[in-house]
Amino acid sequence: MTKFSAFFLLFLGATLSFAQGLSLPIDFESTTQVYTFNDFSGGIATVIANPQSNGINTSTNVGKMVKGAGDPWAGSYMTMENPLDFSVNRTFKMKVFSPRVGARALLKVENLTTGSIFFQTEDTVTVANAWEELTFDFSYADISQSYSKLVFIFDLGVVGDGTSNFTFLFDDVQLVYEGPYQSRIDLPISFNDTTVDYTLTDFGGNYSVLATDPTGGTNKVAKTVKTLGAATWAGTTMGVPRLATPIPVTPTQTKMNVRVYSPKVGIPVRLKIEDANDPTRSVETQTNTTLANAWETIEFDFSNEATGTAVINFSYTFNMASIFFNFNSDGVAIGADSVYYWDDVKFGPASSVGIEKELKANLTYYPNPVHEQFFIQAEGRIDAVSLYNQMGQMVFKTRGENNEITLDMKAFAPGVYVAKVRVGETVGAIRILKY
Repeated sequence: MTKFSAFFLLFLGATLSFAQGLSLPIDFESTTQVYTFNDFSGGIATVIANPQSNGINTSTNVGKMVKGAGDPWAGSYMTMENPLDFSVNRTFKMKVFSPRVGARALLKVENLTTGSIFFQTEDTVTVANAWEELTFDFSYADISQSYSKLVFIFDLGVVGDGTSNFTFLFDDVQLVYEGPYQSRIDLPISFNDTTVDYTLTDFGGNYSVLATDPTGGTNKVAKTVKTLGAATWAGTTMGVPRLATPIPVTPTQTKMNVRVYSPKVGIPVRLKIEDANDPTRSVETQTNTTLANAWETIEFDFSNEATGTAVINFSYTFNMASIFFNFNSDGVAIGADSVYYWDDVKFGPASSVGIEKELKANLTYYPNPVHEQFFIQAEGRIDAVSLYNQMGQMVFKTRGENNEITLDMKAFAPGVYVAKVRVGETVGAIRILKY
């Protein structure tokens, strides 16, 4: 071997040993990490010397994105060495220097090989020609999935022109903790759990908020107003926009029930469930109220689809639910009878509601999120605990002998689970986050 060959191999080995794959935080200052951009659809991203070293960002290097003529989703992505870890930290921070106020920055995480597995959110620039730190809430990302791509898109939906008006600087991309994070909404929905985010997503002119029970007391319920400008199809989606776990419909289990307070008898109420990633995969059913100014539990059977809508397909994943009051009547036609209250959205026939009483106020459980052991304590003897995965499948069941029980979660894959705890004749549901 020549001296040159030996030197070259030594140099190559040293280079390989010091080069590192990409990891957070991304500040473009490392001499060992590889900052590789993968541009698409007209976006061009590079690492440059910071031309705006001032304000909150005086670092040496920054990222630069030029959105040129191409598609409205033009951008660039970077591939992480290891999947992103959302077990504790679920908030992204990124410093941005924008040429104009109102520009939107989108941050997206994506599975390494399957593009349909992703989560994305945006923040809006409030200052021009100055560094600003934007915040991106990823608390709703499905952390049971693996995300290795970090995607940057500016002004999604707008075609760039490659000028200074579409040139953005960005830096210091980091994942931080800004909790406590509330859990994603899931069945059964009672609106009384302070650890759950009960944000409701209205469309078509609806307006929904959490309110106190119209019959008195402190019980929290959902209040939906079909406004004067509401369309005939105005509705409300439970969550933003998906449920934490799929609705476990099967050929023998096709029913859900909702407690409703309506101003009139005979108000048509429609319930729709669908795949949050594919709106063409849905099923709708409808029933009418039978009481006025009083609570009643109404049942929805998805094996009896609404006229003109798709027949249920049990191979689909249904992880999104929407409710429509006075369906097929607009706000003008409804007039004063436009306020509806609803609560206790559950899976199963209405006749079984009585045995599924809420026990959460009488249960103590920790830690959540959990990695190894999960502890449950009750005021009475725990008779049984059943554990269900995100597909609604029972993965574990055990019987209790006293008022406390320990679940060994080490063997289970990361994700969201539901533990049903039976104490006497009552059952409580606990959402467990395993990391």
